[in-house]
Amino acid sequence: WDAFEMTDEKTGLADVMRKTHPRIFVTDWQVIRDRIQTDENMKAWADTVIAFADSHLNTSPVEYTINVRGNINEDSTEFKDRVVPIAAAYCITGDTRYKDRVYKEMVAIGNWPDWGAAAWLCTAHILYAYGVCYDWLYNDFTPEQRETLTGFVRDQGFKESVLAYECKGPSHGWVDGGNAKTNWCQVCNGSNLVAAIAFADELPEIADYILDKAAIGLPYSFQEISADGAYAEPLTYWDYGVRHQVKAMAALDSALEPGKTLPARLDFKDVRGISNTSDFPIYYNGITGSFNYGDAASEIVCSPIMYWLANKYDKPQYAWYAQNLEDTNPSVSLTGKDAVLSLLWYDPDNAAGGTMPLDKFYKSSEQYGANGISMRSSFEDLDALIVMAHAGDATASHSNLDAGGFVLDWAGKRWVHMYGREPGGENAGVVYGWPKYHTRTEDGRYTYYHTRGEANNTIIANPQQGAADMKVDYYAPMERFDSGANTAFGIIDMTDTNADYVSAKRGFMLTDMRQTLIIQDEIVANKPSEYYWFANTLASITLALDGKSALLEMDDDK
Repeated sequence: WDAFEMTDEKTGLADVMRKTHPRIFVTDWQVIRDRIQTDENMKAWADTVIAFADSHLNTSPVEYTINVRGNINEDSTEFKDRVVPIAAAYCITGDTRYKDRVYKEMVAIGNWPDWGAAAWLCTAHILYAYGVCYDWLYNDFTPEQRETLTGFVRDQGFKESVLAYECKGPSHGWVDGGNAKTNWCQVCNGSNLVAAIAFADELPEIADYILDKAAIGLPYSFQEISADGAYAEPLTYWDYGVRHQVKAMAALDSALEPGKTLPARLDFKDVRGISNTSDFPIYYNGITGSFNYGDAASEIVCSPIMYWLANKYDKPQYAWYAQNLEDTNPSVSLTGKDAVLSLLWYDPDNAAGGTMPLDKFYKSSEQYGANGISMRSSFEDLDALIVMAHAGDATASHSNLDAGGFVLDWAGKRWVHMYGREPGGENAGVVYGWPKYHTRTEDGRYTYYHTRGEANNTIIANPQQGAADMKVDYYAPMERFDSGANTAFGIIDMTDTNADYVSAKRGFMLTDMRQTLIIQDEIVANKPSEYYWFANTLASITLALDGKSALLEMDDDK
């Protein structure tokens, strides 16, 4: 630190920030405790938080282990997701066992060899949790405990961030390069911003530096969100990246002294797409799972940030959707980390339902922009017919060769599925460590079945042994879309997915009062070609005698 020169650039946040704690997401826990007594949803979330905290009271602190990719991502994530709910349990109940447990975890992590020297993302996870817990428990930690934690965050956390911001660490590409347009940018800058707010009084110069750099770095990632709210990466990464962007915005709002305004450099409320980005999970959730194209997980995304966005932009339908989804869909069960944020951001007076269009069409002409369609017969009916199809840029972060690929839900079941980030049930942390998995070449990522067109329910032509079954750098935009009361259709231009195509279009139509799905492929090739039409299913399959049709069966449904 002695050799490091702090920037003279100031964001001005210190001049308008509260000088008391808590100031991150919440300024008065008594308001939360009162709501828990009168609102059933709040009570249920509080019970979830407390049960989670109880389950960790007698476990060992999170241990430092290096994963197959050479970093501590799983451990830093576990710490983040564990310690914040335990801190919230203390704030709800006043039970000192929770406070003591939080401090024990924070000291244990403070004594790790490092907080993510190999990957700044890991440092960010820990900084976020440290900032939140320090802020919430500030008034109940002793001065000696606060001094100890401040030393850890300075020497283990902020020091790694300075190396990254100064482009002297292994992760600087996520700050100043093209990679800064991905979810890492939101997570790393957003988490550092939260921690800087928490420790602004103890480490004013460092906090000013971090805030200044985050004010520069975080806007890089705003390019991830299109004007229509769509996210350039798959849905799992929307929840991960935008969640941290929202956390940063929420922390800035709550830390602001009443009557003051945020400095312009830290006022992100009007960035494009953020006000309607909750549409992305709404339209890419099915009945039993989400639209898990690319490296996405298959679970329904019911994110608590929808409550904050509903309040911030006066869109109560987002809060209604999240709450209704949790209440009615048996596939949804909130974890401790989600229940905490739901407690803080849910407003029962701003959760009224609203009419939402049944269909959504995403079309972006930007590099990596989202392209896709979602059409359904109903939002409320758990037996609804739903089709979601993907288009766009094969080179986008976490994408597979899946232009024209789709999933199909009906009668509460997924009839056509994708493998997403968990092929064969493998953990994503394992998959991401596979040889050359992140190398987008025919002898790299696309040697794995689940990344190829054949695994993603699309049509391919003239596949060659040892080669990718679609061009690895294609761009397949949405071409047309129309939505009516009883029908809807969308067309994807797949011409660029295969060098043998003169023209290739795939269309999806809901017809017959939205009770029938038609998929139609129209292809003109530059030579006689052999085509393969793929659909991956867990249903039992009965082929017709002529081989031209198939009957799928699950339980009693056909």
